[in-house]
Amino acid sequence: LASQHTLRHFRSSIWYPSLLDRSTDGSGGGGAERGILDRAEAEWQERVEQYQEPETDASKVEALDEVLNRARRELIG
Repeated sequence: LASQHTLRHFRSSIWYPSLLDRSTDGSGGGGAERGILDRAEAEWQERVEQYQEPETDASKVEALDEVLNRARRELIG
């Protein structure tokens, strides 16, 4: 924390886990893991519901398929 650069970027660079309880009041004691699991379950379900398949360029997909097919032929036999 001695340099100006560190002080400027300190708060924006720290990782704050969204699922873990960072409270220090002792309320996160016994059974806290249940809360983490519940939040994780809700988080992945929400993300799956919000997923939108990206648009893909058909020519790029064809080129990737060719790379995969060539690799299968040459590497797997």
